[in-house]
Amino acid sequence: MTVSVAHKALADFNEGEAFFRHLSDTVVLGFPYGPSLGLLDRVVGVQAVRDRLGTAQSSGLRISDATIHDAGSHRCFAECIGSYRAEDGRTVDVPLAAVIEHNSERITLIREHWDTLRLATMNES
Repeated sequence: MTVSVAHKALADFNEGEAFFRHLSDTVVLGFPYGPSLGLLDRVVGVQAVRDRLGTAQSSGLRISDATIHDAGSHRCFAECIGSYRAEDGRTVDVPLAAVIEHNSERITLIREHWDTLRLATMNES
């Protein structure tokens, strides 16, 4: 997988189901800081990832400004902005960073890091 393919996968996130075609059946989606928001620290398998990220997609999460860096040995590092919709309709932009691992055809691991405090407090006045 090249940097351009990883870039396409992130761009496809905003297209809903298209994103999931880039994932291996046994993909691992990790959220090292997820437990601070009451989320699991990881989900395994494309259906579990679809269930978790599909909820985020349907709530209005959009990914933009992706920059992908080749980290060698089937690994990329991605930086982007996750734009979330607050309950009052405001858009809250949260910087996201992710390690993405892949085999020759599909993404096998996404380990996301984001500002959990910003997400936890985005609906507070």
